[in-house]
Amino acid sequence: MNPTASSSRWPRSDCGRRTFVAGAAGSVVGIVLTGCTTARAGHPLGTRPTPAAANPNILVLRPWYNFPNGTSSTAISLLNHGLEPFVSAHKGVRVRITTLAYQQATVAALLAGTGPDVFEDWVLPPYVRNNLLLDLSPFVTRDNVDLGVFAPAQIAYFQQIGSFSPSGRGLYALPAYIHTKAQAVNLDILDRLDLSYPEPGWTWRQWTQLWQAVTVKSSTPNRSRTGASLPWYGFDSTGGNPAPFYWHGFGGGFVDPHSATRCYLDSPGSVALAEWLFPLLRQGVVGGGNFATGSLVCDALGSAGSLPAAVSGWHGIKWQIFGQPVFPVVPDVNFAASDSYGISAGTKNPDLAWELLKYLTYGTSWQKYMMRLALTGPNQPSLWSEWADTVRAVAPPLKSKNIEIMVHSVARNHLYVRRLFRYANVDMAPVINRYTRLAQTGAMGIVQAFSAAAQQVNQMQLAGASLDAQARRTLLTGQAQRQKALARLPELFRQAH
Repeated sequence: MNPTASSSRWPRSDCGRRTFVAGAAGSVVGIVLTGCTTARAGHPLGTRPTPAAANPNILVLRPWYNFPNGTSSTAISLLNHGLEPFVSAHKGVRVRITTLAYQQATVAALLAGTGPDVFEDWVLPPYVRNNLLLDLSPFVTRDNVDLGVFAPAQIAYFQQIGSFSPSGRGLYALPAYIHTKAQAVNLDILDRLDLSYPEPGWTWRQWTQLWQAVTVKSSTPNRSRTGASLPWYGFDSTGGNPAPFYWHGFGGGFVDPHSATRCYLDSPGSVALAEWLFPLLRQGVVGGGNFATGSLVCDALGSAGSLPAAVSGWHGIKWQIFGQPVFPVVPDVNFAASDSYGISAGTKNPDLAWELLKYLTYGTSWQKYMMRLALTGPNQPSLWSEWADTVRAVAPPLKSKNIEIMVHSVARNHLYVRRLFRYANVDMAPVINRYTRLAQTGAMGIVQAFSAAAQQVNQMQLAGASLDAQARRTLLTGQAQRQKALARLPELFRQAH
């Protein structure tokens, strides 16, 4: 799915923000890479220095590669080029890039012992709950890594996941980048309809009025027009609902902010959010469309993948970037992704894997390289002013665009990732999506549907707590029996001799 050209009547899911049609985006790579660092003498672009060791240590890396054509041989070569400083600094080490699919395929590979050493992903609970990730805390402490260089919202999210691990503690990932959002608005259509441009400080009500004013419902092909396509990532990137920051802006959410074992859909803030957006969805004011052809007026634009697609596909359109609506409870909240790098718990080279992860996340070389390669928002807020300069230098069509909107969200710490349920987090999504879909279509009232969802989720969390307590008792009993057996070993040894 092309995130700038969704034809679905539903707002696009989390998959849409990360996937590009190769044919449509192929020319973007050339545009974006015109500003890339040139190859050093003797090393053509995309190659690495030959390791000195005859039998090198090989680290398998599954990077973030969903920039345009990110899995092509050219793109992989360019990613390798960005790894040259790491390889040069670690003689005898080679990095092999794999394009293994995200989530299920990677979980399966790790369980089978064939997964990558270091990898990027954004849905982390399956890895943590199954003990598939190495705890980074000892490395962070040993190397005095300052977690304060990262966005507080992302670190808080990763720390919450650590508290849900079987051990009840740990840090299992570091941010891959900061992906935040703004709104791209087709000014040509506003000019044609003699409508005023959005202004800073517009509330959700004012944006709604604009979306309604530009919407056209028609049975004639190519005559319909949608007001806005919103980030529709849903609970823990499962799609089906508005992104969590919208719910947070209204004081609601999927998970109770005070208890990770309680659903928050039945809160007044969650109901208020749904009463705002769900009717707009049914009316066709919010949904799909194609920004490039004018069938969509306001599109979600992000700092991880969307900008290259805009450069490639929005030629000849008068458009500009605007901020998110001002919300009633948390006015200036904005989206932040959970994309991160982690290390396989089964890696054979944990120290080297940590050095690679540290290069990808804590250092600045890779972050700056990805700015130029794919216009990716860096994972450290202190780099964002440089990111804005880089975007303008690498992609001249964006020189006149107000990308400071994204910079301000990061600089002012207005980012929000999401919250997770403590038990069986992945199993909560089908329940939430089933009842919210009924509310979206009008098959069930919002209050009724949300109450039913919350009740079912809460029951599942209680069951999860009971099972968890039973498992811990079994573990403690097993440990006690083991300690007793160990204590008897000296006596048994004497008896045997």
